[in-house]
Amino acid sequence: MAFLKSYQLKVRSLIIKYGYLDGEVPRDTISEPMTTFVFENLISAILVRPLFFFLLAYRQHELPSLSLWLPLQLFCFTMIVDFIYYWGHRATHEVDALWTLHKTHHTTKHPNPFLAGFSEEVQAVFDALGTPVLTYMVYPISFDALYIWSLYFISIEVMGHSGLRVYYPGVLTSFLLRPFNLNIVVEDHDLHHRYGWGKSYNYGKQSVFWDQLFGTRGERLELRDDNVDWHTRVDVGWTKE
Repeated sequence: MAFLKSYQLKVRSLIIKYGYLDGEVPRDTISEPMTTFVFENLISAILVRPLFFFLLAYRQHELPSLSLWLPLQLFCFTMIVDFIYYWGHRATHEVDALWTLHKTHHTTKHPNPFLAGFSEEVQAVFDALGTPVLTYMVYPISFDALYIWSLYFISIEVMGHSGLRVYYPGVLTSFLLRPFNLNIVVEDHDLHHRYGWGKSYNYGKQSVFWDQLFGTRGERLELRDDNVDWHTRVDVGWTKE
């Protein structure tokens, strides 16, 4: 509970300081009967997922095996995750039978960080477990690397639904994709929610590489390069200020 309280305070301070994207429209809220459902989904997203990675990759008698290739390993793993997620996510928008599993998540057009896990159970399981497990089967990495990846992955999940008017890129992919303008920022997924119902765009969660490649990338409105204050640093560390 202390962590969630600190998280709530940090998010609130960032909102007050920087505001929301599409700031003329209030961010979505939830009714009181839905609070338990949303809370359980949030806990699952930020706690259950890392625990599952422990069970997936932990080897009791193996020593830590991080190497100088770690950034590249994390990049490759993330891009494979994003490829699988891209097509799974796109399918939920373009295949009617799958859309019924995803449309609950899209009832929010202006999400906030606490709605990151707002979805049907089937989608939540696929997002939290299915995609990373499939990736691990294709490209296994050490437990240490996987654990580090899971923490950054969660940060993207949360920030991607925050709506914060900040240029927060995908931590694990930006260092190689930024020179090609293929890194993802907060606004990309925010626009996916704002204009997405049924067929949409910006299906990737960790980059816009696959959206660019397959023709489903949308144009940014506020976080364009010519509209960003590159001289102001934003502290998004989840500690109480």
